[in-house]
Amino acid sequence: MTNKICQKFLHLNLFIFSLLFLWIEATNSTSVGHRHVPAAAHYKCIDKERDALLDFNAHIDQDPDCRLSTWTTEKEEDYKCCNWSGVTCNNQTGHVTQLDLYYYSLGGCNLSQVMRPYSSPLLNSSSSSIDTLYLGDNNLNSSMYPWLLPLTSNKLGMLDLSKNMLDCKSFGNLCSLTSLNFAHNSVAVKLPDFLNNWSGCTSVALKDLYAPFSRFTRSLSDEIQMFSSLEYLVLDHMS
Repeated sequence: MTNKICQKFLHLNLFIFSLLFLWIEATNSTSVGHRHVPAAAHYKCIDKERDALLDFNAHIDQDPDCRLSTWTTEKEEDYKCCNWSGVTCNNQTGHVTQLDLYYYSLGGCNLSQVMRPYSSPLLNSSSSSIDTLYLGDNNLNSSMYPWLLPLTSNKLGMLDLSKNMLDCKSFGNLCSLTSLNFAHNSVAVKLPDFLNNWSGCTSVALKDLYAPFSRFTRSLSDEIQMFSSLEYLVLDHMS
């Protein structure tokens, strides 16, 4: 009788442990605000992409919250750049697929030097593996376009440029871009000019355009008809 009770107790413990393990696995990734933060990776990223990230970090003059302190190779385990803050990799190929640089105090940084020629696919616009890029809330202005453009590619599906000081710039070549966040940009821009600068194959692919509280002048124009795939549009509270 005692042995049977012990066996039942053991089975119950194993069952509870299994449920606990499944719960931990299910909650191993979470969402912060509007951005998805995946679980930490345990695989090594592509060497050239890691070197490109290190060079990018080297040209950042300020990191008040030390959020880029993980971008280092001081220890052997640091070479796994997929574990670095704000970096997400493909769990099969190891390529960097997402950069989350939201609120990284990039506004005062001169990153134009990053644009020296790279063989890295991370900074090569024709073969970049990045499909998601968060650059919101960085006080960025038009000077960031020279280093932003090579970070974009035909694979880029989501781009967050919210809470910056950006004007018009042509991004009509982002043929895979389905979601754009341009909210709370403080530079006055004519809405027709803005829409024209996102025309081309971008206007065909784009499904979500979120741009409330931006300083758009003039009302919604016929240019919006170019965005044939648009399903979600927010342009309220324009100045």
